[in-house]
Amino acid sequence: YHITPSKNIHEIQKNGMKPKDGIAVNGKSYKNRLYFATSLIAAYDLYVNFTSIRDEQNYIILKINP
Repeated sequence: YHITPSKNIHEIQKNGMKPKDGIAVNGKSYKNRLYFATSLIAAYDLYVNFTSIRDEQNYIILKINP
């Protein structure tokens, strides 16, 4: 599962999921971080955390076929 702001869905459908340069995280730069979960329950927990912390963005959970 992947958790992302709903505004990213068009870009993901067009180009796939790719982090881009920008914010430094653990010494690596990313503009868009990718958030994954191995179960729907874990994805929902992240979703709840994001919607309560982040600025008024709508988040969605995408199911990824391996």
